Amino acid sequence: MWTGETTDETCLDCHLPFSFYFDLIEGAWKSPRSGTSNNLSLHRICTLARKQGASFVVRECALGQAPIAQEIDNLDRHYGGGGRASAIQLSFFRGEKSAENIDDVDADALIAAATIINYAPPNADFLHSYIYEAIVAAPHQRSEDGTTKRLLNNYICRDTTFTRAVRGRDFSVSGFYYCQQNNVIHVCAHACLRMALNSIDGSQALLSSADINSQLGLAPPISGLSVGNVEDVIAMRTGTKPVVVNCATLSAPEYLSLLTAYVESGFIVLFVFTTGQTNIEHVVTAFGYTRNSDEWHPQAIPGYSGPSTAPFYRSSAWVDHFVIHDDNLGTYYTLSSRAFEVDPLIKASFIIGVHPHQPDILPHWAEGLASVVIKRFLYGNPSFDNGRWYQYLVQQTNPFVMRPILMDKKGYQEHLRSSEGHDRSRLSDAEVKLTDALPDWFWMVEFSLPALFTGNRSKLGEVLIITQVGSATTGVQCVAGLRAPGVIAITTSPGSFVSHKVGLRAHSPIYVSRMHDNEW
Repeated sequence: MWTGETTDETCLDCHLPFSFYFDLIEGAWKSPRSGTSNNLSLHRICTLARKQGASFVVRECALGQAPIAQEIDNLDRHYGGGGRASAIQLSFFRGEKSAENIDDVDADALIAAATIINYAPPNADFLHSYIYEAIVAAPHQRSEDGTTKRLLNNYICRDTTFTRAVRGRDFSVSGFYYCQQNNVIHVCAHACLRMALNSIDGSQALLSSADINSQLGLAPPISGLSVGNVEDVIAMRTGTKPVVVNCATLSAPEYLSLLTAYVESGFIVLFVFTTGQTNIEHVVTAFGYTRNSDEWHPQAIPGYSGPSTAPFYRSSAWVDHFVIHDDNLGTYYTLSSRAFEVDPLIKASFIIGVHPHQPDILPHWAEGLASVVIKRFLYGNPSFDNGRWYQYLVQQTNPFVMRPILMDKKGYQEHLRSSEGHDRSRLSDAEVKLTDALPDWFWMVEFSLPALFTGNRSKLGEVLIITQVGSATTGVQCVAGLRAPGVIAITTSPGSFVSHKVGLRAHSPIYVSRMHDNEW
């Protein structure tokens, strides 16, 4: 049985001129820093807490928490028992009320809570230090009147509200779950699975690495998890298998389009890639992105290369970073999408999306098909007249911006009901009901023009592509319908449409799976 080293409870004032979080980190992180056992992740949490206005931090012992004790039991068992351990919870607060008087602290003042485990094998110094778990509020700015706003262009598809006890009082903090591997009883893939699955619903019992090992029948030391292992854990936790895409045959623009579509559709994604000459695989948890509407290259590179190189623009080209958790480095980093296009040492291996629906048809293929279908429809129906925007589209030859989103029929119909054109035109309930014949799930591939997409965040319509190949033998048989300004066309048989004039005749806002107001 291991021996616990208790931690003195303290409350540290972080107001200016205080600036030395290093003392706090050195006291909490007891093992030598090498390889994966580095304290950069804890530095990152302190940095984010400071940027979000931390004024006090509480340090207290976490050995009394049952999940922490169980984690240490499992680690100690691997070393034969008789080790030493400490567990330290650091809780960061904003506001002017000191956490010395915990009952007076505002209910929404908690910014972050992180628990660090330190373990020493029998008759040895501390060997393992790692963040067992942490909840950090998504990065945001706080104005003088106390209101908060997330960072500009920083879109996060999912976070969850968790309850954490500090000095005996429960506080709520919303964020994306974070944890680290200890490289013995759990590895990088364990951490990313826990980050993804524990962020779906904060009220669920949290998944532990021991749960994962038990489900898979694995015993420490663990060297890694296979893609099949990851699939099995997600299926056992959620009831459905994840979407798994092997990126080996995909170009960087294709798999970046796929990753963007999943995140924009509300997926949490495990992104597996190799770095460096050793080709060692690493996995991160992706759950957001930043979009730069002023990005030059999406239009410029195809334009200067010649029009034949750009049959359409991928909306993912304007996504310049993905928001990720890296179990080695910390929370809420942004991973440059351009790195995968320009750095030959960084190669994508797998994209694993946590979602209840498994599409056979992938989004990068759906957007290519949609770009062909909408042009053929427009050019094949030039006399269809229900507004200026339709006629404009028939006459113009520039490439469209294509943006695939995985939708269910109910969500699509709700989106149509709430959509209002730039000219204030809308669809009637009867017009929305024209879509009743659509399948339960499909790719809604929005199409727009660069100026509308980047300036108005608007689209001109959607091409609806089925998600399951079934008996479809040609691309056009995968089309379930489309909407353009003033028209909805629904597939009645493979390759055949029935068109209906409708009231929404102008561009309207793009779909957002989770509303936010922080875009430029």
